[in-house]
Amino acid sequence: MYVIDFELPTVQSVLFFYSPFRAPLIQKVLHKIKESLIVSSHSLIILFIGQISESVEAMKQSGFECQEVALKFDYLRWEEKKALILQHGIS
Repeated sequence: MYVIDFELPTVQSVLFFYSPFRAPLIQKVLHKIKESLIVSSHSLIILFIGQISESVEAMKQSGFECQEVALKFDYLRWEEKKALILQHGIS
C-alpha cells in the first residue's frame, strides 16, 4: 500500500508526519486529505516535523490553519527541523 492509497477515517483524527516526503507527494497527500474532509467534515490535526524546506513550505501553504512550533537544534543528527501543527474544524 502506498501513502496516496490510504483512506482517512471519517472521524476526528490526528496525523503525525515525521519528515515524510518531498513536496510533490506531500501535495498529493494533502489533496486527498482535503477530499476526505469534503465528504465527511470532521476535525483533523496534522502534526508535522520536517527538514526539507520545500516540504515545510508545502505544508504551510496547504490551506489548513497552521502554527509553527519552535524546535531546538538536533545535535545528535546535526539537523535543524521545523515543526508545524495544522488543523481543520477545531475551534
